[in-house]
Amino acid sequence: KQALFDLEGKKISDANHQHVFFKIFNTSTGRKDTIIVFSDEGKYGCEDITHKTIFPARYQDLNYLETPIGNFFYVFQSNLVGLCDSKGNEIIEPQYTSILFKRAKNKDYFAATNGEFVALFDVDGTQLINGETFSKIFYDEKKSQFIATQDKRTCIFSIDGTLLSDN
Repeated sequence: KQALFDLEGKKISDANHQHVFFKIFNTSTGRKDTIIVFSDEGKYGCEDITHKTIFPARYQDLNYLETPIGNFFYVFQSNLVGLCDSKGNEIIEPQYTSILFKRAKNKDYFAATNGEFVALFDVDGTQLINGETFSKIFYDEKKSQFIATQDKRTCIFSIDGTLLSDN
């Protein structure tokens, strides 16, 4: 088991986990949020600097996503990615090949892809547009609505994901 110490020899973390290291978020904004990442039996978890568990060791891997609205964790299971918020709540289940933060006029959201299909999620993880139907979705800033297409089908959704028209 490993423990963490600072450069002056002060203990940061007890030897509670097989592997342990720390990560500093928000270095570009001047705010520095430090988390401790650990792994046990090949699964990763993390805690804050006061040793409060953000989420236990339950994912095959994790990575970090800094956004203008806060920090998130990419979490991986069976080579698929999901998303946890900064409190460790899984807001998007690990079933996608990629998840991107998107910022548009009047709207922040996540676009998740799985193969050729795209799903959209609000920043709290609420699904706005189903990921089993459309291959392209974009946000029309002038009209504050999403336009989703698949082959010759085009649908228009409101900013909250309500279907407005379907040809």
